[in-house]
Amino acid sequence: MNKQTMPSYLVELEHELAAALRKVDEQRELLRLCKEENNEKHKDIIWGMDERAKLMERIKRLEEAGDALAKTQTYDLLETVNWRKAKEAKL
Repeated sequence: MNKQTMPSYLVELEHELAAALRKVDEQRELLRLCKEENNEKHKDIIWGMDERAKLMERIKRLEEAGDALAKTQTYDLLETVNWRKAKEAKL
């Protein structure tokens, strides 16, 4: 062993191991934070998809109601034309 005694070599290795373990702990904490952030983003995406589905269902119901209303005889002809134009513009 090059000019180092066994105990000093072991002390040096112990310091290197401690430094490596600190790095592992830091990386583990970073990974935990990233997973936490990822979970929050996933929840936001799921919530957004659910809200979009609710809005799409509401639009569908409103269109069905508008179509049914446009078919009634009591509904004004001008309103029926306006309804059809608005519906076509949406597409």
